[in-house]
Amino acid sequence: MTVYCVALAKNIDLEALGKYREHAPTALKKHDGALVSSSLNLTKLEGADEQAEMAVILSFPTIEAAKAWRYDEDLAHVHDLRMKAANWSIHLLG
Repeated sequence: MTVYCVALAKNIDLEALGKYREHAPTALKKHDGALVSSSLNLTKLEGADEQAEMAVILSFPTIEAAKAWRYDEDLAHVHDLRMKAANWSIHLLG
């Protein structure tokens, strides 16, 4: 069953984000993940919390694949690049 990750970012460093994006597709592919959508153009419809500046939706074939992507020690450097690019909140749906 396909599962989705929703990632929300604030305080984005666009230069650092660009460095992460050079490596992100290969990291996702390793665990059969895919980018569904990504946008810096967000419109808040509801909520009192601080608005994210960017949203990303990823898909994975299973929860285990999504967790393997996030906790793969060989990908730690890629996740470090992502974390240096913004303050992230990542949620797994499923």
